[in-house]
Formats: sequence, C-alpha cells, structure tokens
Amino acid sequence: MNELIGQRQKAMEWFIQLLSVVPSDAAVLRRLGQLCEADGDLSQAFHYFSDSHRYDPNNIAVLEWLGKFFIESQLAEKVAIVCNSTSEPWK
Repeated sequence: MNELIGQRQKAMEWFIQLLSVVPSDAAVLRRLGQLCEADGDLSQAFHYFSDSHRYDPNNIAVLEWLGKFFIESQLAEKVAIVCNSTSEPWK
C-alpha cells in the first residue's frame, strides 16, 4: 500500500521483487508500466507494457496504452498491428 501514500519508488521495488517470483505475470508487468509512466519514464513503461502484452495479448488496458504510445510516437501503423496480432510487432 506504499503506492497509495505516494511512494511509487517503494511500490516499484515490491513489484520488481514480485516479478522475480512470477516473471510472466501480465498484471504485475502492466502495473510496473503504469508506475514508470507516472514517473515519466516512457521507455521503461513501454518495456513493461510490451512484456505484459506478450503474456496477455487481450488485455484492453495494455492494448489502449500501446496504441496511445504508438500514436503519440507517430507510429500509427503499429496500432493496427497490435490490435490484430498476439505477437510483438514492434520488435
């Protein structure tokens, strides 16, 4: 509950520890992406969201985030690929 009181860094440390136990947990990866985005680290956020997409390609929140990221990065052609694929088209 560190996150609730504004301690994102501590929350990130806990999620990273959790990820070492369950490295394919799409929800943990998504949450780490959200925390990185809140800290302004879009590169790292993209890393976590794309990993989350690999394990759960049907998660709407992740698809929305990746779509928004690609549009803002002027990579709109990647949006259709992400929405129509369960692979990682951006690699």
